[in-house]
Amino acid sequence: MAHKALYRKWRPEKFEDLIGQEPIVTTLKSQMQSRQIAHAYLFTGTRGTGKTSTAKVFAKAVNCENPVDSNPCNQCETCIGITEERIMDVMEIDAASNNGVENIREIRENVKYHPSKGKYKVYIIDEVHMLSQGAFNALLKTLEEPPEHVIFILATTEPRKIPATILSRCQRYDFKPVSIENIQKRLIFILEAMNIEYEQEALRIISVSAEGALRDALSILEQSIHWEENRLTTKGVVDTLGIVPEEQLFETIEALGKGELEKALEVLERGGKDGKDVAHFTKDLIQYLRKLLMAKVGVELEQFSTMPADFLNRLKAQSQALSSNWITENLEGLSELEGKMKWMGQPRILLEVFMVQICRKTGSKESGASLEIEELINRIEKLEKMTARNTEVSGTPEERPGERPQSVSKPQIKSAPAIKAESNPSSNAPLGEAKPREDQKSAENPEARPKTVQPSQSVDREKIQQHWQDILQTLKQEKKAQLEALLKEASILGSDKGHLILGFEKGFGFHREALDKKEKKSQITEVIQRLTGQSVGLKLIMKGEQELPRDPSTDLEKRLTETLPESLIEFRDD
Repeated sequence: MAHKALYRKWRPEKFEDLIGQEPIVTTLKSQMQSRQIAHAYLFTGTRGTGKTSTAKVFAKAVNCENPVDSNPCNQCETCIGITEERIMDVMEIDAASNNGVENIREIRENVKYHPSKGKYKVYIIDEVHMLSQGAFNALLKTLEEPPEHVIFILATTEPRKIPATILSRCQRYDFKPVSIENIQKRLIFILEAMNIEYEQEALRIISVSAEGALRDALSILEQSIHWEENRLTTKGVVDTLGIVPEEQLFETIEALGKGELEKALEVLERGGKDGKDVAHFTKDLIQYLRKLLMAKVGVELEQFSTMPADFLNRLKAQSQALSSNWITENLEGLSELEGKMKWMGQPRILLEVFMVQICRKTGSKESGASLEIEELINRIEKLEKMTARNTEVSGTPEERPGERPQSVSKPQIKSAPAIKAESNPSSNAPLGEAKPREDQKSAENPEARPKTVQPSQSVDREKIQQHWQDILQTLKQEKKAQLEALLKEASILGSDKGHLILGFEKGFGFHREALDKKEKKSQITEVIQRLTGQSVGLKLIMKGEQELPRDPSTDLEKRLTETLPESLIEFRDD
């Protein structure tokens, strides 16, 4: 006897054998009992969910000579003939290869004739969305008013491609993906019936990899059971699918999250030696990051219920150790990378470069730009501390009672015959002209004495960093999603004179320009003040192009020394 594939050998023979489609089964059986059978049905859903199998069971049920509880008996001549495809009353047509007008015209001619054995002629048109527009038009009239002895069952994975005129003439049933638990139960039933031993983890991997398609699960099972005679093992399943074990995925993300580039590349190399395809490795990384994201936000995936408890706890702990931004950024990056790999001759290099970029952003020792940014931030913080110390020294008498204010050292210009001192006190006098002493003006007119300018409020950058995600979330909740999306690409680099410095990576210049508007800055700083209590300004810069705060006195000294001869300049405390 010729070999039969498992998905054909174990195809459902009655409604109860249909896995995970209970609402549809209940409705069809109810129609059978009341004999209110429609003339056209549309079965939609992803591959391997039982659309064609349900159509065949239904075709047998409506023609069965001795139905049992609305199920086909599978013993009468009609049922056996339909199962063995000997009776022409049930026709299964593949629209992918029979999609022309002439094929539909042939159906229109044949529907005129009564069935030879059963009560109904049943036409099952699989992948009906592949029909041409002309074929749909030819089918329309027959589908609208078919003879009483004809039933059409249309099956498709793409219902949106079917014309509305066809959809409106059918009863539609949406088949949902089969749950992991139901797939496992069905596989256990088949394995026990075949007297084959199995490992529970192997069943879990098959059920997850099938992605809701029971037919795919049976195909994987058939391949895997040949690795070891009469035994289904985890190794056999992993090798059959070419997937990356979850332990390796855990190690990879752990290394990337800590910026340990060498370890991440070592895991990738190990997978290559085991024969793991780099495209498959990338796909598995994407799926693993999705699990991390769902665990991070507290969504319980169906896959979590089938995972070993110890690994699930490790996965959840890992998700809490990584930021949502880190996970989503790399999830998007890997998804984009997966698309590029299809057109690359050496996709492995793409993944390795991507890992290097992740580790650089994370701040690993291999980072070049990241170290530069960190160094700049440290220099800015040092300058802030120096400014704070200078502020304490030059504070007003009100701030430090009983002490005379110390004036900051400033340059004085010696008088010289070549330069005449003018009495014009204009602030626009050219460099080198003598100006009245500030203390002389103050003595003549006490009210003219300049008021002491209070130093700018210092910015608690750490506090703002701690509330950064709350700031973004608040903007989103207040219907400022555009601001939130643009600001999400910025990172806090430091502060300068009451301004928070936000930096953008190369390639995000549009985000910086879009945010560098007075109205948008005001909306952002208002939220920052509300959540952190700090009134700050914003400076938006591109990373690597920022200017560090400068000491004004040092800058003036430099300008003077470059403009005048050294013999004419004297620096002293006044």
